[in-house]
Amino acid sequence: MKKLVYVCGIFFAFSASASAQAITPRWNGYLFFAPGASNLDFNGGRATIHIGGGGEAFIYNGLSVGAEVGPFFPWSPPGRGFTCCSVVHGLSSANIGYHFLPKTTDRKLEPFLTAGYSLFFGNLSIPGRGLTGTQSGYNAGGGLNWWFQQKAAIRLEVRHQSSVWYKTMDIRIGMTFR
Repeated sequence: MKKLVYVCGIFFAFSASASAQAITPRWNGYLFFAPGASNLDFNGGRATIHIGGGGEAFIYNGLSVGAEVGPFFPWSPPGRGFTCCSVVHGLSSANIGYHFLPKTTDRKLEPFLTAGYSLFFGNLSIPGRGLTGTQSGYNAGGGLNWWFQQKAAIRLEVRHQSSVWYKTMDIRIGMTFR
């Protein structure tokens, strides 16, 4: 009986000290606003806006899996003056990412890399094929989360998304939360 009490006491001591350590969050959510450039609608280079949100779950140390979705539209077509939102498409992705230095919650700067599958969707026009609903592709990017509070960060990211017919490069500005 004395040994059992002794073992339970040691187990309790180790459990209490483990709970006092900083724990890495298991997920991040984010929202973003992304001005960029694209060949959307094949009228040459065009300014675009992508607004969206997503989330990622950490599966091992800094390795994460995530998904995002949002509307994507041309901002100011050449030769037509100022217009916005005349043609709206959707853009979603499923990614694998790696966050460097994720083990401590007190670290202010958290750089990351991400890559994965992209899906352009909506009323897309493809030369010689007419209208189609979707175009599959890939994406790659990287950025930085600046944690100004324990559960909120400013997110800065550069992301390239490409399919056979569409390509876009965005500079994302947003918010990450835990």
